[in-house]
Amino acid sequence: MGKYVFSEESKEILSEKISDEKIIYLDEKVAKEQLKQDIYSKFKSQKAFAREAMVDESHLNLFLNRDKKLSPDKLISVCIVLGYNVAETKKIMATFRYSFSAHVKREKFIMKMMSRHCELDEIEAALIKNKLGGLYTK
Repeated sequence: MGKYVFSEESKEILSEKISDEKIIYLDEKVAKEQLKQDIYSKFKSQKAFAREAMVDESHLNLFLNRDKKLSPDKLISVCIVLGYNVAETKKIMATFRYSFSAHVKREKFIMKMMSRHCELDEIEAALIKNKLGGLYTK
């Protein structure tokens, strides 16, 4: 595996401080209801949201309404497109038993981009540019 090569802007992003406070877990059912409310309050349809979040619509539907899981990267994409801040994203990730920690370089990079209110495609491009692996592009 190659060594990460970061641009000056990326080094600046990674040097910013991010809080890694304790997260209170939500109930999964409550979290899914909150996600659905947020999706329908910001998008005209689940299909439109899924397209924006780069998540398969049927997979998203099964996640929200049944027992299907979303990968950590897909769940982060969902949070970014919904405009969640880092703390809200950490709470959602923890609820579904995924880690999202500033101690992991890739996750810290994503958090920094989120705190700068970057769009999903901007975060994706920066991850790929810095060889950190995209959220939806492999």
